[in-house]
Parts: sequence; structure tokens; C-alpha cells
Amino acid sequence: MKQDIFRRIAKLVEEGKTFAIATVVWVEGSAPAGPGSRMVVMPDGIQYGTIGGAALEEESKALALKAIKRGAGAGGLFDFDLGGTAEKSVAACGGRAKVFIEVVKPKPHILIFGGGHIGLEVARLCDFLEYSYSVVDDRAEFASVERFPSAVGLFNQTVGEFAGAADMKQYSHVLICTYAHEHDAEVAGFVLKNFHSYIGLVGSKAKRAEIRGKLGERGIPGERFDEVHCPVGMNIGAKTPAEIALSIMAEIIADTKTK
Repeated sequence: MKQDIFRRIAKLVEEGKTFAIATVVWVEGSAPAGPGSRMVVMPDGIQYGTIGGAALEEESKALALKAIKRGAGAGGLFDFDLGGTAEKSVAACGGRAKVFIEVVKPKPHILIFGGGHIGLEVARLCDFLEYSYSVVDDRAEFASVERFPSAVGLFNQTVGEFAGAADMKQYSHVLICTYAHEHDAEVAGFVLKNFHSYIGLVGSKAKRAEIRGKLGERGIPGERFDEVHCPVGMNIGAKTPAEIALSIMAEIIADTKTK
């Protein structure tokens, strides 16, 4: 049984799923399950494994779901009175139990449109942080294994070609840093229609206004474009590609910690 739950956890991690694990770490007296009992709780409430059933399991499941919603840093150690007399009692077994709840989230996977200087520096920081990344660029030399040896995906395609078979659900963040304004606008139009998480666009406030206007003419509401981080990155006075990449990754890290 324990091997089954470990295999389930390994499979969920491999698939990049978000879930919570509730583990009984201590019991005193009579309890529905012993130390080491585990259950996995998915965001939709689906459960794998058991920590003994009854009220202890239901209360732990509710706490696990709350932890998933709170995101980073949620969970912790919870003490349950199983005696049936205390105000916070959850059962009538006569003992106590402590359950540790932890949230498991996939590491970020950043989709980089543009394999130029900034895209390359962002990829290098992804390697350092052990984040996954993929690159899209219609120039072969800027979407090569030699340039991006650690990329999960390399797409030597135009945005139109990429859009035809793209699975945007696998990405946590999108960064737009192509080599021309018209390409940035085209990419932004595609991403805004197909992606609903963090979107960063390299550029000035003037470029932001220009692209916002162009996309407005194509039917994308200004309010939707205003969700794009542009200028992208934390304001640290960055000038060089490496400094700009650092400011971008700082903003992405901050974003991951609030989800």
C-alpha cells in the first residue's frame, strides 16, 4: 500500500501536477492510522491513499485543500484531539495525532519567445535556478541545441507555426523578447488569447502603448493587455542583457512565491 502511494506521488511529480500530501507523523493512544500513513489530495478534491478514514481524514483533507489554494509556504503540522471531548476533537478514538501537510507544486516552466541576448541570459538563469524553459524563434541559429542545451523545447518556428500545435497549459510563465516590434505584437496577440498566467514583455512604456494600440485594433481589450508586465522586470536600473534578465527572473520568482 505504501509503495502504491509513493508510485502515485512520483507519477504526479513527473506529470507536473500540483497536489498536497497529508502524512501522519505521530500518534498517542488509540488512532485510526499509525505514523507513516499518507494520502494525496488533488486540487479538485480527488484523493489517493488513506490516513484511516473518519473525521481525522476529512479534516485533514479540508486543510490540504486550503493549503493548495494558499500556495507557496502553506501547509504545516496539525495537532488533532481524537478523544471526543475537546472543542477541536475530530474523532472518539481516545488518542491524539499529528498530521503534516505539504503542498507539492511543479517547478516553473518559462516559454521564451526570442532567443537573442536577453532570452539567452534568462535561459542561463533558469539553469542556475533549476527552472525549465522552452524557446521559440524563427531564426535557426537562435533556437538551436548549441545555444540552449538545457531547453525542454526548441521551436524554430514563426508564432503562427508554433500556435498551430502549441499546448500552452504546460508553461507557467511567458516572456516575449523577440527581435522586432511587429513580432512582439504578433506574439502578444497570440499569448493573450491562449494563456492566462504571467506574461512579460521586454520594452519601454512607449513600446507598451504602441503594442496596446495595435492589439486594440485587433479586438484585444486594453484591460486584458494591461495584465502584461511591460516594462518587464523589477526596477533595479538594469541596462545590460544579463542585468535585464536578472530583473525579469526576480519578478518571476516573486510571482511564483505568491501562487
